[in-house]
Formats: sequence, C-alpha cells, structure tokens
Amino acid sequence: MRLLGAALLAATYSTANAGPVDDVVEKLKIRDYLRATENECRAAARNHARNQVNAALGSAVAGRVSSEDLAPRLEKLARTYAGEACRLGVEDGIIQRYRATYAKTLSGEDLEAALEFLSSAPGRNFVRAGLAANREVLPMIRRRQEGQVSRASALFQTRLTSLLAEMSRKGTEARQGGAKAQ
Repeated sequence: MRLLGAALLAATYSTANAGPVDDVVEKLKIRDYLRATENECRAAARNHARNQVNAALGSAVAGRVSSEDLAPRLEKLARTYAGEACRLGVEDGIIQRYRATYAKTLSGEDLEAALEFLSSAPGRNFVRAGLAANREVLPMIRRRQEGQVSRASALFQTRLTSLLAEMSRKGTEARQGGAKAQ
C-alpha cells in the first residue's frame, strides 16, 4: 500500500480510465486510509491542545473558574482545534488527486490488472493488511514527530535565548564603549 501511495502525486484526470481508476481507488480503500490519517492527526492535535491548556491556563484560571464549567469548554475547544488543524479534505480534492495520478501513470491494461488483483481474495487481504499496517504505523510516526519537534523546539529556544543574550551584551558593550569615548 505504501508503494502504491508513494506514486500518487499530482496529475490531470483522464476520463478514458475514469471507471477503472474509480474502481481501483475504491478497492484500495484510499478514503479509509485518509480518514484514519486524519483521525490520528486529530488525536495528536487534541493531546497537544490539552497540554497547552494545562501548561498555560491551569494556574491562570485556578480558583477563579469552576473546573466543572471549564473542562467541557476546554475539551470542545481542543476538538475544534483538532478538526481545524487536521482537515485533509478527503472529499475536497485528495481523492481526485489519487484518481488523476492513477489515470495519468497507469495504462488501461495496468488498471484492469490491478482491479483483477484487488478483486481477488489475495488482493482484498493485501488491502486489509495495508490498512492494518497503517493503523499501527501512524501512531509511531506521530510519536516520533512529537519527540523530534519537542527536541528541536527546546534546542531552538536555547539557541534563541543565547543569541538574544549575546546581542544584548554586544549592544550594552557598544553603548558603554561609546560613553567612555566621550
């Protein structure tokens, strides 16, 4: 599934292969894969939002607002954020891009052979296995990305703080040097 997905980039949609292309896209369950990807992103975004809320707002609102009132509102805000951050537009162009790419890169004969395979028991098993693998791999990818982003963010913050301190120190030295010269 990953090899097939890697080949799916931009192209123009050919109506000559429309029927077989649509059938291949449906048999590969690309819509299901994209929705799973979107759901994994939303889970990560909700966690990110919750962490941000806990870090930034926890102490600021403590004691001033009832947690019974606040918790559902913050959860709704986190879900809204996740929906906005992770909307792939499965129905708004991505599926059409898959179709267009298949139509451009595969001949009618290739599409018919793919359909024959995907319609067979081994082909259906292949698709199920690909979807199962993606469900297992997506969380791993997310965790690795979160770790990488976290490390990069900490390193960036350290370097930024160091750079700002250096610039401030040089600015102070330049002002003091100018004052001594007078």
